[in-house]
Amino acid sequence: MEDNTPFVPTDTGIIQITQDNLNTVLGANEVVLITFYTEWCRFSSLMMPVFADAAQEITKAGYEAGKVALGPRTVEAFVEFIKEQLTDPIILFSHLNELHDLSEDKGHIIARLASRDQPEYDVLRKVASSLKDKCQFHVTFDEYAEQRHPRTGQPSIVFRTNRKTLVEPDEPYQGPLSFSALCTWVQEKCFPLVREITYENAEKLSEEGMPFLILLHKPADEKSVKKFIEVIRRELRHEKRQLNFVTAEGIRFERMLHLIGKSTSELPLIVVDHYQSIYLFPDYNDMEEPGKIKQFLQDLYSSKLRKQGIFLYKPSPNVNIENPINEAGDEDTEDLSFGLFD
Repeated sequence: MEDNTPFVPTDTGIIQITQDNLNTVLGANEVVLITFYTEWCRFSSLMMPVFADAAQEITKAGYEAGKVALGPRTVEAFVEFIKEQLTDPIILFSHLNELHDLSEDKGHIIARLASRDQPEYDVLRKVASSLKDKCQFHVTFDEYAEQRHPRTGQPSIVFRTNRKTLVEPDEPYQGPLSFSALCTWVQEKCFPLVREITYENAEKLSEEGMPFLILLHKPADEKSVKKFIEVIRRELRHEKRQLNFVTAEGIRFERMLHLIGKSTSELPLIVVDHYQSIYLFPDYNDMEEPGKIKQFLQDLYSSKLRKQGIFLYKPSPNVNIENPINEAGDEDTEDLSFGLFD
């Protein structure tokens, strides 16, 4: 007869996560692997012994305290996954000229620390482990590094932007060197305000459930992309929670151009794609005029431009046409934005 008694791990190194200790555990460890389970679930009962064995194997591997924590498919798979996560995500460099040809696909966090043994490096490493998919992290060790900022008495950490889309000087980090503060800063820098939308990521971006403000441009037109990003950063940063700012090669999205009565020869163009309808910004050349594009969005928010929208199908009765830009995410609404990128 099969034993369905709930498995309760003891002396395995597994931490029982609670609301009270969650933040402490996350902040104190570089990697936290969590399994969600219920005592009455048969599959949870089968998984827990595997998880416990994995915890013991990780402990035997000799990782010191603060490196990894397991909160309660094969043991080997868990162990390999944890080892991969604990590979140092920070790239060591010796000379500044090594930073001239950095990848343009991501932003870069560049640190100058006194030594690998100082607490600041542990903080940087934990942040890098959490955000290595979004940013690349680099460090050099210099015994005089802490003299770089005599006022704060802390090492130098700067963000270098994606040079492909925007040329800006390195931006120094000036906050406290704690995990939460540095992680928040890196997230703000490494999650770009303006992204490029392609066939490959269109569905994923659409799942975020927000309308798109799109710059449609010719493939080699980097100038308009930089101008668009500068305007967004200067005037519309605060709109990030209700709009997705993206750029797209218009020649790849001719279906959208056809729907708004435009051709590739008329690029660049700016549109708001709100799933049910598309709104064309009247004149791309007015984009840099202070307040112009912001007023265009305000007119959309107030529904002044609703009659100018190009409706792609009959909206669901649940969609508020009077204020369409604030009505995303209805289950009965076809995902038209992604459809336009087919």
